[in-house]
Amino acid sequence: MRIGIDARYICYRRGIGNYVYNLSIELNNLIQYKDLNIDLYLFVNSFKVKNRIRNNFNSNAKIIVIPIPFYPIWEQFLLPIYCLFFKINILHSTSNSAPIFLCNKVKLVQTIHDVMYMLPSSILPKPKSNYQYFGRLYLKLIVPLGVIRANHIITVSIFSKKDIEKYISRISEKKVSVIYEAPGFNLTKINKSLNVSRTLQYFITFGSLDPRKNTFNTILAFKKFIIDNKLDFKLYIVGLKKDEIIVFKKFIIENDIFNNVILTNYLDEEQLIDLYINSTALIYISLYEGFGIPILEGMSCKTLVITSKNACIPEIAGENNVLYVDPLNINDIMEKLNIAFFDNKKRQFLIDNASNHVKNFNWSNVALETLNVYNSINVK
Repeated sequence: MRIGIDARYICYRRGIGNYVYNLSIELNNLIQYKDLNIDLYLFVNSFKVKNRIRNNFNSNAKIIVIPIPFYPIWEQFLLPIYCLFFKINILHSTSNSAPIFLCNKVKLVQTIHDVMYMLPSSILPKPKSNYQYFGRLYLKLIVPLGVIRANHIITVSIFSKKDIEKYISRISEKKVSVIYEAPGFNLTKINKSLNVSRTLQYFITFGSLDPRKNTFNTILAFKKFIIDNKLDFKLYIVGLKKDEIIVFKKFIIENDIFNNVILTNYLDEEQLIDLYINSTALIYISLYEGFGIPILEGMSCKTLVITSKNACIPEIAGENNVLYVDPLNINDIMEKLNIAFFDNKKRQFLIDNASNHVKNFNWSNVALETLNVYNSINVK
């Protein structure tokens, strides 16, 4: 069997990129471990990406470059041609959309992480650029058409499954499988002493100008926390793009907390693990998520997680494993920061619970369940 993976985002180590990377690695390992008669074909969009990942895969995986950066042409026209040329049996489209003109000989599995782009304009924040506007329009048009063509749909939470069934018509519940994601492989291998290795001198959050990430409320609650407690404390805001760093830099200067907030772009896994380990808490108070991998990453690093009860988050985080907040209430967020900083007994209780809870999520299971989906449609 030949399985093609849309791996365009494999080097983009957030969200979909983490999903594609970890799933591809574990599928490759599973195929080798079980000596399966399967070849993986990872389709990427540049030789730079191929060179970055080639040493991470064994001979069962072939990395194929389709050197066109404009993804509608890459996905809708060139990817189907390459699937025919390489005699792909199953194509797995991993980033919500999928080619709608795929030859019927090729079975299609489509992973839909969320359907935020399908939400009404009264809920969905306005796009910040023409690129984002046309990207959303493309997804809104293509994703439902891909669903009609797809032999099977994978999504990452029960919440997302319900959203898919709500906003995309003509979809059978039997056609959709929920396969939970997991923290990165290296995060699951961490073995450390909480009391010895930690300095606990800052909070960490993932930032974005996207209103659903709620970064401005995180900053304002942090400001209130350090002013009310008269603390010289830090907040790391991780994963920012260049234009976002400029905006947030202006905001923290205006709020007179420039020396207390550290703005960073994307970090590699080793840097991220170090930040997690030494942080007092991860603040992840998103308004809408399809899954929320950082919650599990924080748990894997024995980092207290402060999060919201919105969307899929309670489904992933569970009960008595995190501190839940009202993400729109600055005072409530600040109170939870106080608990994280001052209440060591509560922190330890939640961290211990979360350390056990996160063991339920691993990429080996994700790969095995995904392979089961491939097998189920390959015999039809």
